[in-house]
Amino acid sequence: MTVIVNQDDLDQLCAGLARTDTVAIDTEFIREKTYWPRICLIQVAAQGHEAVIDALASLDLTPLWKVTANKKITKVLHAAQQDLEIFYQHMGKRKPQNIKDTQIMAMALGYGEAPSYAYLIESLFGKQLDKSSRLSNWAQRPLSESQINYALQDVRYLLPAYKELNNKLKANKREHWTEHEYEVMLNPDRYRPNPKQAWQRIKGARRNVKHLTTLQGMAQWREEVAMKSNIPIQWVMRDEVLKQIANERPTNKKDLGQVRGIASGSVRHYGDKILRIISDSVQKKPPPPEPKKLIANRYTQVADIMKLLLRQRAAEHKVATKLIATSAEVDLIVTHGDIDTPALKGWRRDVFGKDALALLRGDIAVRVGPDRTLVFQNQPMTS
Repeated sequence: MTVIVNQDDLDQLCAGLARTDTVAIDTEFIREKTYWPRICLIQVAAQGHEAVIDALASLDLTPLWKVTANKKITKVLHAAQQDLEIFYQHMGKRKPQNIKDTQIMAMALGYGEAPSYAYLIESLFGKQLDKSSRLSNWAQRPLSESQINYALQDVRYLLPAYKELNNKLKANKREHWTEHEYEVMLNPDRYRPNPKQAWQRIKGARRNVKHLTTLQGMAQWREEVAMKSNIPIQWVMRDEVLKQIANERPTNKKDLGQVRGIASGSVRHYGDKILRIISDSVQKKPPPPEPKKLIANRYTQVADIMKLLLRQRAAEHKVATKLIATSAEVDLIVTHGDIDTPALKGWRRDVFGKDALALLRGDIAVRVGPDRTLVFQNQPMTS
């Protein structure tokens, strides 16, 4: 086994990777005590190469980022979003190119909604992976042999899995079924934090529309503090405290200090800023309700039936439902009809979209079959 800890070895490894056409990549990181993920290891595998790169060593990772940005080399990952977040954080002006995700490929072939790497390898090759080091502290040094073996196994089977899944996609004429997912996945905006939208991650945020503007301002402030200080957002202020401040809208530090759960240090350090946010937010109008809100009020039954149609069509075609359409997309179709959304384009329209629109028109009848399951019958409804 090889652990790269010096620059000459890394340069030699990357020179070899640059001569291959396909490279498997995985990362190990921690972020329990930081806002930004702290990359600890990068594992790579290609024909004739297999190594663990110690990202905490004094290494210039530029040669590896050049490989990652090389359009001619296919990079294979599994459940790549968190890895890509790290790439975008560290690659500077370079952007990852020609990425393939075995989880997305597996979803297009009926292996489940979000099949894990271990499940996929066992399904494809009957190989059970050792997951005993899954919750390791990847920042500890020296690394144990079991940690290194665990890290390597996460790339050792990626290329065989990619080849197997790619052959299945070609055999089923589904290579293009994953194109949109890669386009979305490689969008840099996906990995740029947007403090103005941070309030949307707070559970129950929309239940109190009257004070939503205050919550929006507080959530944006908290996100910006966490980013600048590189600490978890909950370390700045917990969700429940933010919601309580939005509900009470205190106008002075004494009242602010009476908010349940607020730390006295937060009042001292951030009190003036918080009071300005509250004052500024009072005059702002809350955003209009989202389609999901409209669904809850007016179209719940139709949306529920359309989601049953989605699950049935996904099962018929042996593809993950979320690869066809998200719940939010279904809500948009129910509220707006034939709109510009991926679920109504290309193969997704053929598999589900056209039937979803037919359901809205009343051209599909729903009945209970002999086995007491719902049957969607394609026939015009007569008046």
